[in-house]
Amino acid sequence: MTILEQMYKVLKEIQKDPGEGFTGLGIVVYDSEVFDETSHLDLRPNTKFNHKNIYKDEICNCLKEISDYRNTLHDGFHFVNQDGTLTHVAQYFVPGIIKNLLPDQEHGVRLYSSMCGSTILGILFIATICSNGDIYIYEDGKEINLETLSQKCLCVN
Repeated sequence: MTILEQMYKVLKEIQKDPGEGFTGLGIVVYDSEVFDETSHLDLRPNTKFNHKNIYKDEICNCLKEISDYRNTLHDGFHFVNQDGTLTHVAQYFVPGIIKNLLPDQEHGVRLYSSMCGSTILGILFIATICSNGDIYIYEDGKEINLETLSQKCLCVN
C-alpha cells in the first residue's frame, strides 16, 4: 500500500469517530531528502510526543488525541515523512499565496494552506480533515479524487 493510500485509510478511520472536541487535522507528507526544514516552525517546542507511524493502528488514536481542542498540540499542521513516521506536530506552516489557486468558500485557512503548500518542493501531498469531517488531499496544488483513491486502495467501505 502506498503512503497516499495508507494516509487516506487513516483519515477515513478518524472520520468515522473523530471525537467530540475534534478541531480538524492537517498532515504534510514530505520527502526528508528534499523538503526545506525551515519552512515551518514548532508551535510547542517544549512539548514532547512519540513518533508514531501511519502504518501502525495506534496512529488514529494519536491523531485524534492531538486534534482535540483541549490538547495543546491541536494547532497547526503535523508532518509525516516519506516512511510514514510522524516527525513533527503542531507546526506553524503558512506557504506563499498562489494567485491561480482559489480558496474553497466553505472552509478556512488550513485547507487553502494545504492547497498552496502542496506545491512546495519536497512535499508529496497534504491531507486534511476539516472540523466538519470533510476530507481533502492535495498534490501539486490539485485536489486528489478521493472516489478514485477509495476504489484503488480498497480500504474503505
